[in-house]
Amino acid sequence: MLKIKNNSIIYPLPGSNLIKRVEENFEIEFPKDFIDFISESNGFIPITRFFEFKSNRYVVDRFLCLLDKPSEHDKGMYDIKVVSVNWMKGYSLMEI
Repeated sequence: MLKIKNNSIIYPLPGSNLIKRVEENFEIEFPKDFIDFISESNGFIPITRFFEFKSNRYVVDRFLCLLDKPSEHDKGMYDIKVVSVNWMKGYSLMEI
């Protein structure tokens, strides 16, 4: 289990209605593990932020979150919907 940096979870936690709306919007069905993960630890910052995969080292700044109204939240830039739209438009995360 990942250790969570104190006070880094983004509130409010997403409810089932918001999760269903996002699934419908993306035309996907999130796995139960993901739903449990985001419902309990929305957008948190892990204490151990580096990991290795296939001989490469990566960093996780913060996990993405689900917010009902990201434009009205100070952490709205980390909302999955906001990041995916900006990614599809060709923006890098450094520009957001």
